Amino acid sequence: DKATEKELKRLRGLPENKICPNCSRKDTMFGFSAVCWQFKTFICGECKSAHQSFSHRCKSVSMSNWTMDEVRQLEEKNGGGNTIAHNRYIAGAPESARADPNSSLDALKRFIDKAFNQRAWEDSVPEPRREREERDCDEEPRREERRRDDRRFDGEPRRE
Repeated sequence: DKATEKELKRLRGLPENKICPNCSRKDTMFGFSAVCWQFKTFICGECKSAHQSFSHRCKSVSMSNWTMDEVRQLEEKNGGGNTIAHNRYIAGAPESARADPNSSLDALKRFIDKAFNQRAWEDSVPEPRREREERDCDEEPRREERRRDDRRFDGEPRRE
């Protein structure tokens, strides 16, 4: 229906969803035309191919049928969108391990396998130094206490 299409178009066009969370490729027009459904991310065509090689279901923004419930799952407040996925799976990856827009398909596959299948860097965003120093040195933070970066991965402040 029209309301579903309009909401999907709005989410697709958000600045944070116009940067592929896997390779950081930027889409300057309408936003990416594919969604990796398993991770609720808007992705570029090259990363779509890499995700599909692991049988991650990808949906076309324009050629697939969408329900409003599916579209709502792509919203950040519901755990979807590129910022959430980037912060959860990729932000902790060392720069040397990251893919970029010029990466080969094989390099993208290796990165996506490590980030999303092996979850090598899941929830491993380092907390700010000041908070670490304030905490007792012997105390290991519990997972739920780790502070996530309050900025989107493109450097802009998060809007609530």
